[in-house]
Amino acid sequence: MQVLFDNDVKKKWASAKDGKRKVEVLVGLREKVLGDLNQVINRATSDLAQLVEQYAHLALSGGFSGQVGSAVRLLEQNYTALEGKNVGQDQLQKVAESLGHMKRQLELLHTAENARKESIGRVSSKIKKWLRLS
Repeated sequence: MQVLFDNDVKKKWASAKDGKRKVEVLVGLREKVLGDLNQVINRATSDLAQLVEQYAHLALSGGFSGQVGSAVRLLEQNYTALEGKNVGQDQLQKVAESLGHMKRQLELLHTAENARKESIGRVSSKIKKWLRLS
């Protein structure tokens, strides 16, 4: 694995006279790396939320509540994993909002499917009654 440092870190490391100063340089580098990683995680979380949203719109136009259910489970796992990693509240909030939205979408799909099934059942029973009368 190759690690890249910016010139500023190299200069600070070279000018550090003792162990205490070198530790300060390393702590600063660690904070910068953690900040960069948090930005990557935030972008990835936002991208995931957008993709899940797009997926939900596709699901609403078709009949695939199973896939939306899978997306909900994926977001639940993502949320649990992020909780375990002690990430920032803003990230958890984004995932929680996406998860809540997807759960509402899934509930809407189930409601629509149940209404469709009931409607088909009523029509089917009316046809059966009509056929018996004929």
